[in-house]
Amino acid sequence: MTKFTVMIPTRERCETLQHTLASCVAQDYPEFEIIVSDNASTDNTRAVVAAFDDPRIRYIETGRRLSMAGNFEFALNHATGDYMMFLGDDDGLAPGALQRVAHLVRETRQQAIISSQALYYWPNALDESTRHRLVFSAREGYEIRVSHEMIQRVLDFQVAYTELPGLYVGFVSRHIVESARHGGVYFHSVTPDAYSGFVNAAVLDSYAYVHTPFSLAGISGRSNGAAHLGPRRSNEANLFEAENDLQCHAALVTSPSYEIITAEAFLTGRDHVPALSGFELDIKRLCDMALLEAPTWNYNKIEETVREIRAKHGLQHAGSATGGKPKSLQRRASLRRVLRGTRRMRNAYRNIDCRDFHVSDVKAAGELVSILAAYEQRGYGSRLKGLERWLARF
Repeated sequence: MTKFTVMIPTRERCETLQHTLASCVAQDYPEFEIIVSDNASTDNTRAVVAAFDDPRIRYIETGRRLSMAGNFEFALNHATGDYMMFLGDDDGLAPGALQRVAHLVRETRQQAIISSQALYYWPNALDESTRHRLVFSAREGYEIRVSHEMIQRVLDFQVAYTELPGLYVGFVSRHIVESARHGGVYFHSVTPDAYSGFVNAAVLDSYAYVHTPFSLAGISGRSNGAAHLGPRRSNEANLFEAENDLQCHAALVTSPSYEIITAEAFLTGRDHVPALSGFELDIKRLCDMALLEAPTWNYNKIEETVREIRAKHGLQHAGSATGGKPKSLQRRASLRRVLRGTRRMRNAYRNIDCRDFHVSDVKAAGELVSILAAYEQRGYGSRLKGLERWLARF
């Protein structure tokens, strides 16, 4: 029987961690472990973990404050499973996730099983307009993806790096993880989730991509990603930068641009994993896409970093005459958003308000995804009673 490891690096977030753990211990698969890697927390993290009193949970401590990548590496080195994944301490597993993945491992013989990413915005998400939202795909089935084709699509900015076989959005076999180590170390980038997607894909021929999500990415008031890319700067972003002990790739500069973050992970991966050496990144296109996709509220900061990158590579930079995002770029960006929206509709994406279902944490959000996705996939009558029973709890 395949053994799974779910790794949860955490620091000072016991309020959301308890719901993340609750979604894990509710799994009905018999052979798995949960590793909580506590990065020198001073809150009630230890007590929250101990309260579960569950032998499947292993609580480990770093002993000193590490960078985010350092804590990821520390947790990974304690994993004993055949297949492994990371969850953030505000993320969650959907009900029955491990049973589904175990079935797919047997059926597909793939060494990486990932799914589309459900997004759950906690009630305290930094962007108030997104609070309580739940976005997920209700599409059925899975597909086998060719790794080198997907790497190229990410480098061409056609899809996000979350569609690569990363340890953060899916389960990857121990063999693949060990194959992607360099000098005994797996994580070499400041962005461990993007980095793992590239290096795993580099040493994989193919992987399974499941349309209905088996995990949820939580976006809370203290999420690292939201702190860096969102409209409001938080203390989490400042701590991340202060504690980071890895340098940005020399070809780039640190930037709040999603596209530049993706490129940094790829270039760092290529330096450490020979299987990525056949791929090239078009720096000019990277800069163009970073400006095109830059949100208006952060355009000037991203343009400043793009200017520095272009200077590094001898590329000209005209700059914005208005001191903000040009109208022409805003129009093109709007058209790209429409195109992405059309693709999401084709993949049966849903965007709901969790308050309509009395949902306020990631475990309950995972239950809601499971019920609503099955409700759509199997028809009205077959799931109505299940939905009624679930709502009756409130």
